[in-house]
Amino acid sequence: MKILNKISDYVWTGFNINFIVLVVKIRFAITKIYSWKVSIFTDLICFILIGIAFRLLVKQLIKITYEVGRE
Repeated sequence: MKILNKISDYVWTGFNINFIVLVVKIRFAITKIYSWKVSIFTDLICFILIGIAFRLLVKQLIKITYEVGRE
């Protein structure tokens, strides 16, 4: 069961990293297409999403580090 927990931790870490990359790519695509007013609104939403994803990523990395150090 411990192996499945480790695998799921690493998978969730990968999802968080990929989500951050996806948000950044979408932000750049939207800012190229639309006007600066839409860009400001998009920046706000993207930065909030990136902040949430970073928070989850840090929690996951702390959890992995704690479990590895405990073994």
